[in-house]
Amino acid sequence: MIYKAQTADESKIVIGILVSENTIEDYKGEQHQVKGVLEEVNPLIFAKKRYTKGKEFLSATGNLKFPIKITEIRMALHEDRTEEISLLKTLILKEWLKISPKSAKINKKHKNYATFYENTYKHQKRILYLQSLKNDIVESEIGGVIYCAMEDKWAKIV
Repeated sequence: MIYKAQTADESKIVIGILVSENTIEDYKGEQHQVKGVLEEVNPLIFAKKRYTKGKEFLSATGNLKFPIKITEIRMALHEDRTEEISLLKTLILKEWLKISPKSAKINKKHKNYATFYENTYKHQKRILYLQSLKNDIVESEIGGVIYCAMEDKWAKIV
């Protein structure tokens, strides 16, 4: 994640990647000793400063093996994540309808709720995990990943 922090000598406030408890790397790649993190910052702001138009990078996920030239940066839409959440919710509902075919509304007081919960726990946990993830940052035209939220990994500039 990207953080805003005050330098150890209190001379300025820097924004960057927290590389250790007391060190932040700014968008220029310079490391600064800090005395404390002030707040989390939107990673898109950092990405637009570090990955400027015309620079080339290797995708953070490693799926693309060639450098990508940056034209425009945006937050990813994550349609695959949205589709997976929708599918999991459908599976949970189908499981509920097996034990209570007359009602699509999940009722914790139902006599078979414990069985339902046990059978759908993995799905519910996966949904919460997917919903908790931050959005990736991608290059708009080709779609190379600049920041992968799942791995908390940034692309390498070449």
